[in-house]
Amino acid sequence: KFAARSLKDVTHVRLDDLRATRVLSPSFENRKNAAVEPARCHVIGIASGKGGTGKSMMTVNLAVSLVKEGLRVLLFDADLGLANAHLLLGVMPEHDLSDVLYGSKNLSDVVVNSPCGVNLVCGGSGFSELSELKDTEFHHVAKSLRALEAAHDIILVDLSAGISSQVMKFLDAVHDVIIVTTPEVSALRDADRI
Repeated sequence: KFAARSLKDVTHVRLDDLRATRVLSPSFENRKNAAVEPARCHVIGIASGKGGTGKSMMTVNLAVSLVKEGLRVLLFDADLGLANAHLLLGVMPEHDLSDVLYGSKNLSDVVVNSPCGVNLVCGGSGFSELSELKDTEFHHVAKSLRALEAAHDIILVDLSAGISSQVMKFLDAVHDVIIVTTPEVSALRDADRI
């Protein structure tokens, strides 16, 4: 499914390679069922089969590490409805993705710069209706994210746990996937199903 890569492969990247014109692989170019057109900057989806594996903590630490390497990083907290990356980054955004979906803000208006240099789009917390976006809403979010690509080298997408259709749509649009799990039998089994 995905090429086996280590976390070291993801964190030790050449800045010039990421800023160069992206040529999409044939597998992306030939995808007829993809929910959205793949991004032009490097996008990494971080997923887990079940909750409690440390996925968000790992995503935030990866984002901070990449900023320290000189990369411009956007963390999109796509655990929609139960977002928590803002807590780990030490910021309390005034606005989040719910404001974008309800039409009061553009996505660029809700980007928050954290003290460690990671830009964040908060997915909203406590909104059950965000946990499964309608197709039109999903495409609106994806299109809005495209407008932020030029200002970033890497976009990290912190997905909700599990294999919902929304998670799978996001995974269809990313270049690389990191699956976070724990050495516990149900977590390993669930991770294998992503």
